[in-house]
Amino acid sequence: MNATLKAVALRGQTSNIRKLLAFLKSCEDSSGQKVNVSKSCFIISSEAPVANRIHIKALTGFCRQEGALSYLGVPLTAGRTLVSHYKHILNKFIERSCASFFGMGWTGKGVAIGLLGIGYPGRSKKVVWGLEMFGIKPTVKLKVPKLVKWIPPQHGLSLNVDGACKGNPGPYGGGGCVRDLNGDSHLSFAFFYGQGNSMIAEVHALCDGLRLVEHYGLNITSVYSDSLVLIKSFYSDKCPSWKCSWWWRIARSSLHKINIRVVHVYRETNRVAGALASYACERGESSVFKYSSLPPIFKGPVVLDKTSLPSIRLV
Repeated sequence: MNATLKAVALRGQTSNIRKLLAFLKSCEDSSGQKVNVSKSCFIISSEAPVANRIHIKALTGFCRQEGALSYLGVPLTAGRTLVSHYKHILNKFIERSCASFFGMGWTGKGVAIGLLGIGYPGRSKKVVWGLEMFGIKPTVKLKVPKLVKWIPPQHGLSLNVDGACKGNPGPYGGGGCVRDLNGDSHLSFAFFYGQGNSMIAEVHALCDGLRLVEHYGLNITSVYSDSLVLIKSFYSDKCPSWKCSWWWRIARSSLHKINIRVVHVYRETNRVAGALASYACERGESSVFKYSSLPPIFKGPVVLDKTSLPSIRLV
């Protein structure tokens, strides 16, 4: 086994370096773990003479570390850790997740996505053939995996809304989030409405989201919802249910006023609004959050959207 060492040399004196090497030798003998010289390094001031750097490298075999140290792939910096520090780790995670999903485990034998469409029907035909022997003729629908993620607005702000209902009918609420192209939240809400159904929750959440945007004077350029029934109702100009006609007409009027249409998105890309709606149902109360006042339980979905981490959906 090998260990990587980050050694710090203050002055580069030969006696101190030899003491350090002797200490490392003792650690190797006691632990049975060898120091990986090729991956180990030392830190020295940029103002130190070049001769000192050469001298230390000659004695230890280590390379000089330039810039910030890293721990588990993340740079150690003073102050708050930024999302950008984890960008390369997230990219590796996405690549390996996709490889694991579309490949044959971790054997390194990748399978083309197109072959999945050939392999699955071939296996399912055996099952269908067995059922047909008993006079059963099932209809098999192939679902193809698709990577989806939250898409930030090209300019201005975007509004994502969602409704939640526990029971349908049952306690219901709505949630929404206004964000910019960087994924930063400017306004969020989680409203509890009482007893109702999921359709009322979707329409009520959209209505309240548009009214809040108008109240705070926010310039939104796009509105997203994962309710396909709600989206189609505006295109056909027909209210989906008389029970939600009041809020539906207000939402339609607001959309015409700002000349924006609601766009349908998958549930996986609407997770922040969905979490806010569920939060309202569970707490039984209404809340409005401005900028950084968003509760910590929502920070996870927000960060996932900011880093463009995709989800897998079968369509």
